[in-house]
Amino acid sequence: MDLQQFIASQVASGAFRDQNELLAEAVRALRMRQEKAEKRVALLNDLELGIQSLDRGLGEPTSAKQILAELAQG
Repeated sequence: MDLQQFIASQVASGAFRDQNELLAEAVRALRMRQEKAEKRVALLNDLELGIQSLDRGLGEPTSAKQILAELAQG
């Protein structure tokens, strides 16, 4: 099934009103996926900076509980 057939089948199934609604949903999903990937890259960069700081002897003692609380806040 090619892309046009897939789109037509999704609209015909009633999952979307028309091709524009399907496209809007696809763009939203792509945007969310990209944002998630960007956040993951930023997190990995932050972790690398943290590891480098620890390797230089910098840093503060903390608990896993404190780290999880900070992550839960955003």
